[in-house]
Amino acid sequence: MENVNESIILNNNVICNEECNFNNKCVKCQIYYSLPHKNHCSECESLLPYDNIELTIEEILELPSGALKSLQMNKNLEFIYQLFAKTNNIKNKLVKNINQFKILKNICNNVTAEEVFCILDGNRGFSPCLLPANYADELLEQCFTNNSQFPKHKYIHAIAPFIFDIWNVSNKYSTLNCYYKDIDFPKKCPNDIDKLFKIWRKCIDPPFITDFEDTFLCECPICDNDISLKSQKVKCTICHSYFHLDCIDEKYFYCSNCLEHHDYY
Repeated sequence: MENVNESIILNNNVICNEECNFNNKCVKCQIYYSLPHKNHCSECESLLPYDNIELTIEEILELPSGALKSLQMNKNLEFIYQLFAKTNNIKNKLVKNINQFKILKNICNNVTAEEVFCILDGNRGFSPCLLPANYADELLEQCFTNNSQFPKHKYIHAIAPFIFDIWNVSNKYSTLNCYYKDIDFPKKCPNDIDKLFKIWRKCIDPPFITDFEDTFLCECPICDNDISLKSQKVKCTICHSYFHLDCIDEKYFYCSNCLEHHDYY
């Protein structure tokens, strides 16, 4: 049956009360089905008049949750991340240059998942980074192919915190669903700014991975002793550097260096 007239539950629990063409998906969102004799679903059809409207980042963030906000956020995602990074003193840079990514792939070749995590986290001479979904897919495939002696799920855990647009990852690995279970794995760019920021915040506050091997991470800037992946460690809330738990002010989670200059932040 090509068309239906009854209310039908579509992807993401959206109800279609109109006649939908179940042979063709919307050319814009590629999620919902197009209306009869149309190229767009009802949601994208309603947004066509706004295609040429330019909004500032501040105006986009002030929009009520809805399709227009999601569309505008996805369109301006990189600029929104720059605002988030500046506001939160995030050092992770979005990898956009193919030559830079090739260097990163070479560094991550034939190493353990623990080492991949340390590299992306900025602890092996490569700047802390975020990967667009297409680069994350490519890096995962390299890890699976060239490092087949190691469990695949560990590489997913290593790379997951550092994916810029997780909803665009081509292969929806079950491990990713587990990793993002606290916010529900997004099917498209969230129009909730808090949810989007929570995704990006994982790059500076990744959850502890219980089955990682105890690998050297970095030196503690305060005591100069080694910090490993299984050490009792925290990140300073200002500079985001790792420290031993005993070397940081537990009340504010500032390192002593930042605590000394706290009034300036």
